[in-house]
Amino acid sequence: MNWENTLRSAIGVLAISALAACGGGGGGGGDGDSGGGSVDAGTAEGLYTGTTGNGQTLTGLVLDNGNYWVLYSDVNSSAIDGVIQGSSSSNNGNFTSSNGRDFNFGAYGISDLSIAGTYVAKQSIAGNLNYGGAKPTTFNASYDARYTQPATLANIAGSYSGQSATAGENEGANFTVSATGAISGSGASGCRFTGSVAPRGNVAAYDLTLSFLGGICEQGTATITGIAYMEPGSNRLLAAALDSTRRNGAVFIGEKAATSVMN
Repeated sequence: MNWENTLRSAIGVLAISALAACGGGGGGGGDGDSGGGSVDAGTAEGLYTGTTGNGQTLTGLVLDNGNYWVLYSDVNSSAIDGVIQGSSSSNNGNFTSSNGRDFNFGAYGISDLSIAGTYVAKQSIAGNLNYGGAKPTTFNASYDARYTQPATLANIAGSYSGQSATAGENEGANFTVSATGAISGSGASGCRFTGSVAPRGNVAAYDLTLSFLGGICEQGTATITGIAYMEPGSNRLLAAALDSTRRNGAVFIGEKAATSVMN
């Protein structure tokens, strides 16, 4: 499946990549720390925003262990259409990944890919997305220094409403995050879930765990793990998690209620 086919249908605000099954880790770092986090100056770690050669916008996060996610839009639109997730190696200006997965929830499709590119630490990253024998798609993105502003529980705590998606369906969903990071929520179908979120060290990301409570839930009673992120300068939360096979999981994007105060 090539990049153009993978991006063929926009689905509004559905999609985020996840970290699960790639080592995860890195919790800790409680709320209240407003200082800047540290980033390895020799790697591609960081938050990036940019575009592809096909006219999609993208937001990419490369974590300290090399795991990454890339959120992308539909062609010539701001509507988020999918997410790419995998692990990478970055050294001496070269960025590579051989196990990327592209999740497009609008088309319910998953594609394998590799990435080959170059980067300038804390400045930029560029390269090619390679989908088998299809023509590579170029991308170019700039580093966003807000990555080093540590995530806090105080910032993420609140009530959210938005959209969720799994490998088989998408629907409206609502959940709350307490002041201690506990999660409780449900989808429009009636599927309920619980979980927890914790700041990931001293950067702008959270480690996430979700457990489904059976019944109508497509995931049964599975527990999945992943990552969450509050977009800088907004109340929009992006969260996602995958199972151990990296073939199924859930994503959520929603807005925090302006008056949210969680205990």
